[in-house]
Amino acid sequence: MNPTIQQLKELQQFDTQYINLRKKQKAGPEEVESLRKQIADLAATVLEHEETIQKRNAEAALLEVETAKLTEELESQEKKLTIVKNKREYEAVETTMKDLKDKIKTLESQTIALNESAEDEQHDVDELAESIAKLESKADKLEKEVAAEGETLTKALTDIKNRRKAFAAKIRDRDALEQYEQIIRSRGGLAIARMDENGTCQGCYRALTTNTQSSIMSEKLTKCSGCGRFLFTESVPVIDEE
Repeated sequence: MNPTIQQLKELQQFDTQYINLRKKQKAGPEEVESLRKQIADLAATVLEHEETIQKRNAEAALLEVETAKLTEELESQEKKLTIVKNKREYEAVETTMKDLKDKIKTLESQTIALNESAEDEQHDVDELAESIAKLESKADKLEKEVAAEGETLTKALTDIKNRRKAFAAKIRDRDALEQYEQIIRSRGGLAIARMDENGTCQGCYRALTTNTQSSIMSEKLTKCSGCGRFLFTESVPVIDEE
């Protein structure tokens, strides 16, 4: 294998380790943030339910007041039945009483419906509160773990960064190193790709030309014309004649 490629492969290992550690370093806080957001969203939903409960209770209270007034009026009409002087007055009072009873029945049904709705909302609030408590416990635990691991990860990143810097300084082909640095920044942290036994770049999965394959096999510093990554091989590809 081309000595420069071999060195760049080793440099890629440092970069891969660094990238993976950085991902791990970010993953913990991001997960905590995600949990906190879920908690905030659930808390907002709880507030909506609680507002609905207050509204239902207020509406039910007004209906109860109206029902009480109608009940009082009904009792007054019942007393009138004992003092009416003729059939006409008696029938008029009975009609009034029937209307009052119908209204009271309707109001009571509406009140029951509102109370049941409030109870359902309260049930949802209780379930949400339980979910929030579980998420808060999980977030608090994870936050402590992230804080405890943070210092270790920071030290590991510093160590890899220093070792990488020292290794990069030993690479004689500075032009190749400069190209490597540009590629790794633009290609998602992967600057070197393997050519498989079928003559395909494993970085972009593009079929390589015969000339490119031959260049790699002759251990020349070669890049993929598709993704621009440096190429190496660990096997002998089957080269089709063009």
